[in-house]
Amino acid sequence: MKYFIKDAKGSAIVEVSIMLPIVLALVFGSIMFIQAQRTQIVLDMAAREAARDFAKTDSVSRAILKAEEELRIGGIDPDKTRITPIRNGYERQVKIEISYPLMIPFVGKIDPKLTGHSTFHVESSTVYW
Repeated sequence: MKYFIKDAKGSAIVEVSIMLPIVLALVFGSIMFIQAQRTQIVLDMAAREAARDFAKTDSVSRAILKAEEELRIGGIDPDKTRITPIRNGYERQVKIEISYPLMIPFVGKIDPKLTGHSTFHVESSTVYW
């Protein structure tokens, strides 16, 4: 019995076989999280630029085109997104949604939705003295 306790030849292999899956899960999980954050930043930027253009021109089609242009610049396919311009009084809002599928080991596939949203206010050009 003492021989097995003092023998350390196989302990390195056992330690690596236990730790390697944990380390790989942490590395790939952090990569997936960083990519999701990057996508979120691009959605926010595209929504902000589209809402700004929507407030300036009051054109829904130009707002959608601006959002699609900004999404392409950010490396996101606009066909996989849903762009919704909203007119609400003096507010011009743009909401962009995308489905972001993730495969999590031992859990399976989850499909969260990432959303970028921005609101700009239309300024009146009338000056009262």
